[in-house]
Amino acid sequence: MIIAVDQMNPRRAPSWHFTHMFRAQRVFASRVEGRFKPRPTCQLRHLWTTANRLSMPAKLQGSFKTNERPIKTTLTDSATFEEDQQIHGLISSLPLVRYLRSTSHSSTIAAGQPKYTEFHLHSKIHPSAVSTHLVGGSLLGQNKLPIRPQLFVRDGPTVRMIATCYIGSQLCGHPGYVHGGLPFVLFDDLFARCASMTFNSGVGMTANMDLQFRKPSIPDRVYIVRAEAMKREGRKVWLSGSMRCLDSFTAEQMAAKPAATGDGLSVEEEQGSLVVEASSLFVEPKFAMVPLFQNE
Repeated sequence: MIIAVDQMNPRRAPSWHFTHMFRAQRVFASRVEGRFKPRPTCQLRHLWTTANRLSMPAKLQGSFKTNERPIKTTLTDSATFEEDQQIHGLISSLPLVRYLRSTSHSSTIAAGQPKYTEFHLHSKIHPSAVSTHLVGGSLLGQNKLPIRPQLFVRDGPTVRMIATCYIGSQLCGHPGYVHGGLPFVLFDDLFARCASMTFNSGVGMTANMDLQFRKPSIPDRVYIVRAEAMKREGRKVWLSGSMRCLDSFTAEQMAAKPAATGDGLSVEEEQGSLVVEASSLFVEPKFAMVPLFQNE
């Protein structure tokens, strides 16, 4: 260790050389620490601003938000109501939809003619799960899924489902093309609905799913999705489905056509594009779970 000795006064007791160095380090550290501490004036200014915003009327607060856009939490405001009605009109004008609704509402059905029950995808979901649901919550909105997918389920031992939906322009991956993950999510929800109607517990969990993309999906179009439970063995059920993009049309053009005569592939589906084919295996869990859907 180095000892510093006062050359002018040798009789003076020696001092440690590092004493001054440590003192300088402490002074420097305190200055650096003080530089990054919030200044009292900044803290007071922040408290004053917060207190004034809390006591300020909501209308007045909005005048200070220059770069913020309002978040829409509902689909029934005046800005989207007309658009939603137009999309409902497009889907309702389809000859296939008119046929399916006729079987749902008719009291007399010809022998061998299947009967379909109509409801939307999340109409029978538990209310507590809607707010946190991906399709029923996050993906539902203007320019996304503006209306909930409409389902037509065939009564009978084998569950068969025909769904219609409109995909908006804010669900794209590559510009001008719907993100490939969206068909996966839609099929997962539709297959889960089919599986829940197949199992006694009303609960079906995805074991695996395979999607074959045939053509790119285009936004701002009406889609028809078909799903069917193909086979069941114990706690397992195998499902398959297809998704077709319809050509652009108007409600007036479709309303001029006669209603379809069966639930097979419609003329509009054949003229459109097959975009995805899917197959999946769903399993009924052994452990107890609260059913997501409220089956009747």
